[in-house]
Amino acid sequence: MSTTIKIQLTPEAEQAIRESKTLPFRISAGIAGALDKENQLTVSLIQSKYLSFSKGGPVNPIGCRVISNRLRGSLRASPATIQGNAIVSAIGSNVKYAAAQEFGFEGDETVSPHTRKNVKLQTVFGKRRKIRGGDIGVRSYTRHMKLAGRGFVRRGLADRTANYTASISAAIVTAWKGTTP
Repeated sequence: MSTTIKIQLTPEAEQAIRESKTLPFRISAGIAGALDKENQLTVSLIQSKYLSFSKGGPVNPIGCRVISNRLRGSLRASPATIQGNAIVSAIGSNVKYAAAQEFGFEGDETVSPHTRKNVKLQTVFGKRRKIRGGDIGVRSYTRHMKLAGRGFVRRGLADRTANYTASISAAIVTAWKGTTP
């Protein structure tokens, strides 16, 4: 799943794009640099504003509580890459449950069958230790789960859309005029 934000360039940046016919490399490189900078700032905003709620606090519909710091610490921005006339950039996480927290989840999850073991405790010379008994049986079940999406990445991008617009427009105009920022 992915989310796309729409950026409205300034009139001066739009004119530079129109006059160029194709996107020259220096303009593409400028846009990629601006995206990298803004993505890092957006990741910081998301981590502090939407992924830092108190562990002991209530469930929050716009973000996540910090319990293990796995999700908050795993949020990353990928470097912007130039692919023809497109510049591709992303913010994401490699944590398994990140997509469910961002977009929500509704459905049934079948847990694979597993065998339960009988465990007995035995006292030997005043110390307790586990001894294995026989198998109790094979058990499989279905969990019915529903999780509302919190949209913390989408909210962070929405909060910073104006910053992306200003930064990318400035990079285009700067590259078009041939000056250094």
